[in-house]
Amino acid sequence: MNFIRKWILKSMGKEIGSELKLKEGNMDGTKKWWQSKTIWAQIVTLVISIIQVVKPEWLTTEIYLSIIAILQGIGIYGRVSADTTLTK
Repeated sequence: MNFIRKWILKSMGKEIGSELKLKEGNMDGTKKWWQSKTIWAQIVTLVISIIQVVKPEWLTTEIYLSIIAILQGIGIYGRVSADTTLTK
């Protein structure tokens, strides 16, 4: 897992260990929970999964799996690029 994390950080042009730097202009290093890409990716994933269970005819399996894969990618990117702490 650590190898994958280092590879993703390197591919994003970040140095290992630099992921904890604060965003410019945000001195306390926090943000509201609803500003998180990871949280939104998880919320949309949950909604899409519920739709697939309740109304499977709305989404074909291929479309459903494609959407879930994209959302998982967004969630991973959001987690790896996170440099602030979430607050309520």
